[in-house]
Amino acid sequence: MAGKPRKLAARVRLVEESAIALGLDLWDTTPNHIEGYLSGEHQPKAPLDLAWVAAVERVKQTMVALADLGDLLRARGGITGPGPLELARQAQEAAPTVVEEPPGP
Repeated sequence: MAGKPRKLAARVRLVEESAIALGLDLWDTTPNHIEGYLSGEHQPKAPLDLAWVAAVERVKQTMVALADLGDLLRARGGITGPGPLELARQAQEAAPTVVEEPPGP
């Protein structure tokens, strides 16, 4: 039984990584004004905006659920260290912040 959680953890890790890639791809294609809806600043009314918000939220929920599953399987298999989502979060926090300068005159 000891090998099974490790095999499942390895498979789930691949799915976790795919979910992260999907989330990044979706975010890259999401229109800029959708960020205001996701932060709660504004409420979407247009059907297309509602669909964008729903898609982003569901992908985010999927990423978190897969990360939780992966964490449990890694713990059962005695695998230490963070999973892919936590590694991505750590990399994002460690990355330098890029501040865009407004266009000059």
